[in-house]
Amino acid sequence: MLQDGRRLVVYDIAWGYDIGDQWAHVTTNISPGREGAAVDVFLTSEVASLIDPGTDQRIYTAS
Repeated sequence: MLQDGRRLVVYDIAWGYDIGDQWAHVTTNISPGREGAAVDVFLTSEVASLIDPGTDQRIYTAS
C-alpha cells in the first residue's frame, strides 16, 4: 500500500537508483510480466505498508 492509499498487486519488481537519489525507484510487474497485472512506478519512500494477500496480514509498516 502506498501513502496515497493505492493498493498495488505486485508479482515482481525491478528497482534502482539514479545518481544522487536518496530513494530507489521501483517498477512492478514488468519482468517477466504477468497478463492482466498493472505496471506501476513509485519511489520506496512512498511505501506505507506491505500486506500478505493470502492472509491480509500487514508484514511491513513504514515508521
